[in-house]
Amino acid sequence: MPAIADPCTMASCAPRRRHRPPTRLAWAVAGALALGAAAWMVLPAPQAAHAAPRSATQPPLAADTLAALREAAALGNVDASTALVGALLDRYDAGGGAGPLFEALQWLQRDLDTPSMLGSPELQRVVLRICPGEALLQWHWLCHQGE
Repeated sequence: MPAIADPCTMASCAPRRRHRPPTRLAWAVAGALALGAAAWMVLPAPQAAHAAPRSATQPPLAADTLAALREAAALGNVDASTALVGALLDRYDAGGGAGPLFEALQWLQRDLDTPSMLGSPELQRVVLRICPGEALLQWHWLCHQGE
């Protein structure tokens, strides 16, 4: 009787890997989305980008606080820039002379194209309250009403 070749010794009988869908990736993405949604629901809402205007009874911020705000604003933090403008305007209102007003306008102009600065009460404060009463700003582009 002729010998029959064992079919499993041939290369075609080698166990094949079946292509399975990438379930690990799908589970990882689903888990990341679930954790992100849970964190979003649990974490508190962010605070407003700018605080309410300081009252006249509150003293202006200390010099070291202003220095910290200047550093953060110089690094591009628009919220710090907005807070710095508010603090400098408070210092100007407290009788600090034209220096704080000049610096406040410099920071205001620097970040004027950002949404948080455009919607800030500091910009309204300058245009509506400080511009009309300050001769120094009579011809400033922000205060000048045009022809």
